[in-house]
Amino acid sequence: MQFSVTRIPSGNFRNISAYARAHGATINDIILTAYFRALFDMIEPELYAPMEIQFTVDLRRYLPEEENISISNLSGIESLRLPRIKCEPFTSTLERVVLAMKKIKINFPGIQSALACELMSGMNFREVLKTVQEEWQTSLVSGKSTPMLTNLGVISPPPLFFGETAAEDVYMVTPAFHAPAFMLGASTYNEVLTLTAGYYEPATKKEDVDHFLDMVVGGLSSCDIRTYRA
Repeated sequence: MQFSVTRIPSGNFRNISAYARAHGATINDIILTAYFRALFDMIEPELYAPMEIQFTVDLRRYLPEEENISISNLSGIESLRLPRIKCEPFTSTLERVVLAMKKIKINFPGIQSALACELMSGMNFREVLKTVQEEWQTSLVSGKSTPMLTNLGVISPPPLFFGETAAEDVYMVTPAFHAPAFMLGASTYNEVLTLTAGYYEPATKKEDVDHFLDMVVGGLSSCDIRTYRA
C-alpha cells in the first residue's frame, strides 16, 4: 500500500480562493477543473467525448440540525461528465464545471445514491456481495473505472486539539484502491490544501501518481487572481 501526498501552502491557497470567488466558483469547482484537465492531458480521451468523475456529497445537509453530528460517514455520490475541448483555457473549463455543478446542486445531490443504498439494505448479504463483485470484475476485465474525488473541506478551525495537545499540522488521506480504481482526496487545514491518493503497487506506480498529482497542482497554481481580467 502506498500513499502520495502533495501540499499547497497558505499563500497559494488564498490566491485560489480569491480566484474562485472572482469566477463565482467554489474550491471544489476549482479542484474538479484541475482534476479534469490533468486527466485530459494524461489520458488524452477523444475530443468532445464526455469523461466522468464521481465525487462524494455530504448527506448531513439533509438532516435536522440536532442530528447533524460532526463525525459520521454519511456520504452520497454524484457524477460530473465533461468532454475534452482542444486547447481550452483553464477559465473556460472552469465555467463549464460551475454550470454543470449548479445543475447538480438544485436536484438534491447525493439523494439517488442514498436511495440505492437504502434499497440494498433490503437485500441479503450474498446478493449485495454478488452485485459488488460483478461490478468490480467488469472493471478488472475492461481495465477501466470512473475516477473519484472526495473533498473533505476544512477539517477544523486552527488550532485543533487532541486532549490538551495542539496539532501542528493536519490532513486526511483517502482509502487505498486497487487498480483500475483511483480516488483523489482533498482536505484543508490552516489554509493549507492537501491532495492525497492511496493505491497498491505494482499495478499502480508511485511515479505515475506523483506525476499526476503534480499535474493537478499545476492546474491549481494557474489560479492567480492577479492574472484574471473580467
